[in-house]
Amino acid sequence: MEKIRLPNLEEIFLNKETPPNQFDEIYNFTVKQKKYYEGYITLDTAEKSYYLFISEGYPYAAGTYETGSFKSVQVRDFFSSYLQTRPHIISFYRTDEILAKSMVVLFQHLPTMQITTDLVDVEEILGKIKQKGVDSILAIKDLNEISIVLCQQGIPANVYLVDAGEAAKEETATDKMLVYIYNRSGQRNVTIDVFQDIIISRAPDSCPGPESYPKSIPDFYTKPQPDLHVMLGTQSITKYRIKGRPVRIGRVPENDIVINNLGVSRRHAEIIEENGKYFIQDLGSVNGTFVNGQKVEKDLLNDKDEILIGKHKIIFQHLQTAPMSEMKSQIQESQTLMMDPEAVKKMRETISAPPAKIVLPDGQSFQIVKSKTVIGNGPVADIKINDKSIAPEQVQILRDGSGYKLVHLSNVAATIVNGKMITDTCPLTDDSSIQVGRINLFFRLG
Repeated sequence: MEKIRLPNLEEIFLNKETPPNQFDEIYNFTVKQKKYYEGYITLDTAEKSYYLFISEGYPYAAGTYETGSFKSVQVRDFFSSYLQTRPHIISFYRTDEILAKSMVVLFQHLPTMQITTDLVDVEEILGKIKQKGVDSILAIKDLNEISIVLCQQGIPANVYLVDAGEAAKEETATDKMLVYIYNRSGQRNVTIDVFQDIIISRAPDSCPGPESYPKSIPDFYTKPQPDLHVMLGTQSITKYRIKGRPVRIGRVPENDIVINNLGVSRRHAEIIEENGKYFIQDLGSVNGTFVNGQKVEKDLLNDKDEILIGKHKIIFQHLQTAPMSEMKSQIQESQTLMMDPEAVKKMRETISAPPAKIVLPDGQSFQIVKSKTVIGNGPVADIKINDKSIAPEQVQILRDGSGYKLVHLSNVAATIVNGKMITDTCPLTDDSSIQVGRINLFFRLG
């Protein structure tokens, strides 16, 4: 089987035998305790190599490599192969968010253009890309090594090289890349794949955690997971997979399933898991929640139950098996080299905001590293506060390219920001005071 080397910032461990009953311990130590929130894990089988990409501290996407071909797969496919392979040998690498998500592009898209150094002058190609202001990712292939370059508006901005050699001494990203290519192409031809579509998506079954995993991480991703099919009349609107945490349904954008209809309350209902069973729970909505035609406050859900919220029907489908099934790559080939200039911005938006943290009354602080950070006293809260006056998920802090904002999630306790009661959302600025129930917190930049 052909193996490849991808770039990394640190080799955490290589070819380590990791039985399933030790996976969570190693994962939590590496990601949670050492705070390596970005990286990837590799698993080699007899037929192909599997990759699990970690972003914001949880499995984000997965893929396979086999004889020159990249494919996007679900997270459960990685763990299914991991459980079936003997011995259970994996490697763990640390990256940053840009590198992790840049590598996902290789698995989710086909290159728009492929060039070889014996046929095309690399500087000439870069000049044309720069002139047109192209945002793109370059994958530099030399034998079994693939290096990654992220270009912003046609200019190399982030360079991740495998065995950089003399190129590491160069000061600019462009010079690093060119020296690397010229040193390699002097010995043999080097291939450069240019990707114009760099907008990626997390795997359909990725889930924030590991606090939300009922048992072990491999068990969670390989067990059958229910789907919710949202319909309006006979038209299918969307499909949502339950991923181990409550699924909120309502009218406002902060819900997991948003139904934009005045007959639906802002936070209408939620689906929760209790001991392996799933329940629908009304959240005090005005017009009620119905299951198979009966109005309910809380009801056990069975396969093919129909939930009615407003005019929308949600069909609960609980699959009894979770077969391995490689996802069909969402590939959109294009004949042009240019791409949407917003693509890089969208991929980087969660890291473009300045660093920030939440400071507790005792002085303990928590860095905000995720795009969504939940504060509450429940098991799935990212920042857990042991106080019964607040809800399991009281508030949420959203991080994007424009900065930070706070979302009020529960009326169990009041949420007050800078002396003003919040019932929806509000922006957060440096040194904002946040009161949730009886607890006073501070939001600070830097």
